[in-house]
Amino acid sequence: MATIGRAFAFYVKYWHEMQDMNEHGVEAFAKALRQHHWEETKKQIEAVRERANEQAALLIKECGEAMKDRFETLGCEVYRETRESTAEKDWYVYYDLAKQGRGRKAWRTGMGACVDCPPDKRTPSILLRLWTPTVAGVEELEGVLGECVCRGADLTGWGGTCVFFAQVPIELSCWDNWKRLERDGKRLVEETREALKKKINGKVVRTLLSL
Repeated sequence: MATIGRAFAFYVKYWHEMQDMNEHGVEAFAKALRQHHWEETKKQIEAVRERANEQAALLIKECGEAMKDRFETLGCEVYRETRESTAEKDWYVYYDLAKQGRGRKAWRTGMGACVDCPPDKRTPSILLRLWTPTVAGVEELEGVLGECVCRGADLTGWGGTCVFFAQVPIELSCWDNWKRLERDGKRLVEETREALKKKINGKVVRTLLSL
């Protein structure tokens, strides 16, 4: 079971500051924080980030497994596409989808989960997405999904042919208490499963596999 660690919780708590650090570099960020001991601060930040990557990967992979279970239950063949290093570095997992009995070579669509901050939000979330080959496919999916979070084009680094259909805000009860964080990790995975039950049904899957 996923356990949110203190490093990942720290990253979530200071999400926008950590994103600025990634954009401008650890060294510049460390110097801005502590001019006289910036080398020591840089090492500390890098250690936190490395540990946060490991912890985020555990959480997002478990959420990905929840997605895999849901889609297999509804008649899909599901094949994991992302590497372990991608889950740690970029905090997302992705799966190819194919009709049952068709095999991996028949895949045309996909789905996945990531940690990112939705547009106009301060708190990062676990975002669940579907991918199609075309923008027209996204529009068709939105018609059967109902209200969605946003399209991929609305977030930096995601393509225009995917749609984020659900979000689970990463709201932590306490960022430095490991017992509470363990409960938070389990809760987030369960909330992901509930979001999937609510949004992904047979009609959505049939539409997705027909694109």
